[in-house]
Amino acid sequence: MDYRIALESDVVASARKLVSVMRASGQRREALRNAIIDGNERGFFITEGGEAYEMDLLELLRDVDTRWSSTLGMIDRLLVNYPVR
Repeated sequence: MDYRIALESDVVASARKLVSVMRASGQRREALRNAIIDGNERGFFITEGGEAYEMDLLELLRDVDTRWSSTLGMIDRLLVNYPVR
């Protein structure tokens, strides 16, 4: 992977935009929820070792300007939900 591309882009701004778009619509939030439920039922989520696992049913989090650690929480939650693509 070419890390220069990631370093040249504004990862935090991209994450904020994605979370904002996903949380702005109740239908999108419901679709994410349903994708996690369906993926758990069908065994879609696989570890690198090839074993199926169940994802926790978690919504995406917004960060807050006055709490610096909320940006870490937002990005962490995006990474946790990444397999739901």
